[in-house]
Amino acid sequence: MKQRKSINSYESSRKSRVRFSWDFDRPPHHPTGAPARYYFQGESLARGLEAAFVRRDPLILAMAGEERDLTEILAVDGAIVAENNYAIEVIAEVKCVGRKSFRGRLVVARNDKELAQLLKAEARHLTALAARLGKAIFPPLKVGILFLPDRQRRVGQNRRVVAYTTQVAPSSVYCGIGGPDQLRAYEPSPRLFSRDATDAIKARVFELCLRSFDPNGRTAMPPPDLQRGTLRIATKQSSRSGPASDVVIAGCPYLWDHIDHVGLLHRLTGFGWKEGARAMPLLPIDQGLRRTTLIAAIGKESARAWTKDYAAALDQGRYKPHHRFGLEDLHELRETLAR
Repeated sequence: MKQRKSINSYESSRKSRVRFSWDFDRPPHHPTGAPARYYFQGESLARGLEAAFVRRDPLILAMAGEERDLTEILAVDGAIVAENNYAIEVIAEVKCVGRKSFRGRLVVARNDKELAQLLKAEARHLTALAARLGKAIFPPLKVGILFLPDRQRRVGQNRRVVAYTTQVAPSSVYCGIGGPDQLRAYEPSPRLFSRDATDAIKARVFELCLRSFDPNGRTAMPPPDLQRGTLRIATKQSSRSGPASDVVIAGCPYLWDHIDHVGLLHRLTGFGWKEGARAMPLLPIDQGLRRTTLIAAIGKESARAWTKDYAAALDQGRYKPHHRFGLEDLHELRETLAR
């Protein structure tokens, strides 16, 4: 998608007397993420969004909410605020008469084929996870189809891509590995988090993954991906000592499935993020933080039961101990839980 900061309004939107302005100039992309392939022009996306506003598409109605009258829109200012290899994230500022306004977030699939199916799956996952993760997840308000007209009006070249709307997530930036034990926030001036702040962020992600476990469906949310940008850090508090609440879960295209509580513990304690040649384990370094994270996620009694079952599975040879979290670490964790 070629980037153009100023895109002329589509003919039908000009007739509606709504002023549209789109800023698609250099959309944020994870600095070390895989290059994204562009399947359509920025102008096509702008025209598709304008037509959706003009015809009061259900996606836009969901974004506006039932209490707002979309016939009174005066202007729409939109910008791509993030993108990855399967989706584009747009924030729209909508101004209405009477000095009323609202903001909406629209996530659009990068194409109308396999990536559209991936985004539909993400929408299902986010809806299911919202009940267990609350404000950490931004579930779809509406899932639908966004019609993208071909710029040159060629027959058979129009596209219908999957999109969903959500509440606007907190302003956030991409996250990456800055050192062996430190994450970094990719702000205009990239900054390192302290080791304690990094441990707190890792603990928060660990907690969310534990809480996401569905024992009936045998599914769980894997740790969000750094290079896809589904793990982000809120910009309001992205400081060296920022608390764990900085974490923003921006997407979930896949779930771990056919998994039980023991398998979940084994995967999480051995999970590591990778970014180029760098790697970082998800498990917090601080032993006390591991204990409090387990208790915060599933409660003390369940934490005792889960670690007991995990220790038995290791003793039986069902799983091989991780070199960063072996039997000694597990027994030490169990002892602290017994207090």
